Amino acid sequence: MDFLINTHRYVPERDGDVVAYFRNRREEGGNPLFLGSQPYKELLKRGVLEPGISGVRLMWSHGRSDEHFLIDDEGNLEGCDELCAHAGRKGIYTSEEILDAEDAPCWEACSWNPMKLRKA
Repeated sequence: MDFLINTHRYVPERDGDVVAYFRNRREEGGNPLFLGSQPYKELLKRGVLEPGISGVRLMWSHGRSDEHFLIDDEGNLEGCDELCAHAGRKGIYTSEEILDAEDAPCWEACSWNPMKLRKA
């Protein structure tokens, strides 16, 4: 499982532009996967992720439930701690605190803006 995640997650040197990677993975029927806060910040800056609408799902794979976070108006991540399944940690965190943590897994975007993925 980890091999598949690592071969399909976004790697800037291999995959180039983050939005093009996102669009290509979606067109291929796959889920764009990311590691760290840099792709998050770029997708947020370019409007693919929208505060108040989009979220992030941490893809824990072995013996731990995935975690979901909403994106607040400042771009911080708020744990969805009141959900009965796939809850996130309670509280509000910076993207670095969650996505750059030493043990942070890959993440995927939830409820992203499809209009920002259109080719020019």
